[in-house]
Amino acid sequence: MALLAGLFVISGAVTLYFAPFPTSLTIWHLIVMVTGWFLAWGGSYVIINKRVEDIDPLILPIAALLTGWGLLLQARLAPSFMLRQVLWLILGCTAMAALTVTRKLSRLLRRYRYTLLTAGILLLAATLIFGVNPSGVGQRLWLGVQGVFIQPSEILKLLLIIYLAAYLSERRDLIRAESEGQSLWLMVLGPMLAMVGLALLLVGWQQDLGAALLFYLTFATMVHLAWGKPTYTLLSLLLFTPVVVVGYVVSARVAHRISIWLNPWAPEQADRAFQILQSLFALGAGGLFGQGLGHGVPTLIPAVHTDFVFSALVEEFGLAGGIALILCFAALAQRGVRLARQSSSAFESLLAGGLTALIVIQSWVIIGGNVKLIPITGVTLPYLSYGGSSLLTTLTVTGILLNLSAPHSPPLNLSLSPKTTHPPSITVGHLGKGLLAMMLSLAVASGLWSVGQANRLNNYPSNPRPILEEARIRRGSILDRNGKALASISVGPAGYVERTYPVPEAAPVTGYTSLEYGSEGIESVCNARLRGDDALTAWDEAVNRLLHRESSGQNVRLTLDADLQVLAQESMRGLEGAAVLIDARTGAVLAMTSSPTYDPGSVAEDWESLRSADDAPLLNRATQGLTQPGMIVAPIILAETWSQGYADSPPPPLTLRVPINGEEVGCKEEPTTTSWQSALASQCPAPLAQIGKELGGDELSRAFDTWGLLDPPEFALPTVASEYDPSTIDASAEAIGQGSLLVTPLQAVRLIGVLANQGEMPALHLIQSSTSGCDLEESGAPRRILTPNRAEEILSTLPHFNRSVGLLEHALAGSDRVQNWYLGLNSERVPRYAVAVLISEEKSSDKAMEIGEMLLQQVVDQP
Repeated sequence: MALLAGLFVISGAVTLYFAPFPTSLTIWHLIVMVTGWFLAWGGSYVIINKRVEDIDPLILPIAALLTGWGLLLQARLAPSFMLRQVLWLILGCTAMAALTVTRKLSRLLRRYRYTLLTAGILLLAATLIFGVNPSGVGQRLWLGVQGVFIQPSEILKLLLIIYLAAYLSERRDLIRAESEGQSLWLMVLGPMLAMVGLALLLVGWQQDLGAALLFYLTFATMVHLAWGKPTYTLLSLLLFTPVVVVGYVVSARVAHRISIWLNPWAPEQADRAFQILQSLFALGAGGLFGQGLGHGVPTLIPAVHTDFVFSALVEEFGLAGGIALILCFAALAQRGVRLARQSSSAFESLLAGGLTALIVIQSWVIIGGNVKLIPITGVTLPYLSYGGSSLLTTLTVTGILLNLSAPHSPPLNLSLSPKTTHPPSITVGHLGKGLLAMMLSLAVASGLWSVGQANRLNNYPSNPRPILEEARIRRGSILDRNGKALASISVGPAGYVERTYPVPEAAPVTGYTSLEYGSEGIESVCNARLRGDDALTAWDEAVNRLLHRESSGQNVRLTLDADLQVLAQESMRGLEGAAVLIDARTGAVLAMTSSPTYDPGSVAEDWESLRSADDAPLLNRATQGLTQPGMIVAPIILAETWSQGYADSPPPPLTLRVPINGEEVGCKEEPTTTSWQSALASQCPAPLAQIGKELGGDELSRAFDTWGLLDPPEFALPTVASEYDPSTIDASAEAIGQGSLLVTPLQAVRLIGVLANQGEMPALHLIQSSTSGCDLEESGAPRRILTPNRAEEILSTLPHFNRSVGLLEHALAGSDRVQNWYLGLNSERVPRYAVAVLISEEKSSDKAMEIGEMLLQQVVDQP
């Protein structure tokens, strides 16, 4: 069994060496840990086996296993304290071995009980004057000399049991005298209560709730062991109730501990209950088999290496590991109870039972606090928690138990009186059942949180573990059509992944992903694919969890061209608007900009300013920026006019001004001819307004619907459409794009794309192919709007510019804004590429046309 414990320590050290968590732990820490453990326990085995025969065969290997487990957890949680803990282990094992081989130990302990207890109380009292706290803050419960600190309360609990065992073993028969009418209970209990009360008064004065609870429960246990009278035991436990009530009223610290125990979930407890909530989150994260040593995040729990070692153990070893630990303590309890029952003297029986109860009760108190069975008390977990005084005391207890189990300990010749109503063997049996019940309660409570409430805990809003787990997922890259990364990742030394955006100008398309604020754009649309969720089966997830393999996503390739995207976004710098460039034959979106924009790599840092900015940089104006279309609706009006047999030429007079919202609008310049091309080039609204009036609202609404302006386009990114009520429209205003119809640049580029694609509306798409794991709404095929001949006729009416053909229009948007539109094609004869540019300014300008033509020329010039 000892060799198995050694193998456990070695394998744990190797696991920690290859674990990914970021701490100051080095291979030298692990070498010191393993060497120190083998030195401490190897030396103890040699000394004990040479001097003593037939000691209890289980106590020593269980203690060795638990201390090794504790060193592994300390290396995991607080490597900077590792050397100290190893030194305390060596010192503790030395004391344990010395006590084990000491002859007549029980006689010496019994003889000097008053001296030992008095020394312990004086040490504890000294902390009231000379007490310090090694951390610099908190209760001053330690005494320190030259950087070495001891906690007197740890030593006093052992000395108190020695005193009670000796005192009670000599006064057991006096209870019978009391039952015969002799009121001797004050004579029996008085001195004992005075000593115990003084110890409790000192720890209570220091507000050391853990030590007070431990002292009191140990006292109640010893009373029951000695006399076995239910009345005394019940009275001892009930007396603690008013103590708790007084503590709750008088001590803010006690009141705080109790309040967060009763309801740590209350919003007003968020800060004060942080520690216990993190403990419960750790239990939920552990589940049945745990995250694996070095793969959890138990260090999120404050003071985890001292007060919450059990929670850290369950997070990384799972409920199975927690139950294994509880079984180890249960096994120690069984060996101690067996030893107490077989002892030949009352003192040794009480001493063995009391020391066993001390270890188990202390374990119950600290683990019970971790699993919210009782309030947090702040005591250490025997053998496992960091703390020199605690480890030394626990190993001293182990040494005394081993000594009592050795045959060299002669009986004290204190045979049991036949008048005694409850011999120790009977009360020790009660103790064994009680300790078993305590261990069982811990197992049930642990299972409740780590398995029964795991989903609730893992999904609790303030639990940081899902966020940190998400940060380890290696998201796939978002690539442009040539394979250039628009979004990628960088992996830190701890395995945490940071999303990077080599082309921040692509933000309107890629969007962003943030642990705090979610995701947008392609990051959101293709989240399942980028995370790798779409390709994982339940079996894959189980295998990945078992082997601690991080989830890896798949790449998403877009139709976007990174060079065109950068050029388009840079050209919009300082402006408010959007631009969309497409291949009209295939429907591929080559560039999509929105301005002002943002840096997707710094969304988390800039979130508040981005969200509250007046210019709305998070809005994708290309797909969601509805605005007045102005006369870019001319192709729709012409198509409707000619399909119903109206005149091929615009109705005169071209220069007539049209009233719009209290203003009159007319031609931007004098038309040179009376043709549609001249009317559109001169931006004359009168002909379109006249035709709109003749067509009427119903025909216009039907036409707008046919051209896809009344419904959100089917597209990878979220889109919107205008709310449109045909019964309330002004047909003249609608025909010149100054009515209630609003459009987005994405809708506008589809409109001009119809003319470039021989009458078919392009099926716009942003992702190169149908990709699993993307929540796509892109249409799969073009839709016929016009006949090829009709599309060619309308195309021939469009004005010619420097290097393109299209529409340059200006729409009024209130009293102080003008929407400058440019819809263009790269050629009149064989057009392929279409662009829509929208710039919102205080006055009309040709800036939209300049940007549009530059983009068209750039895409044509590409190899």
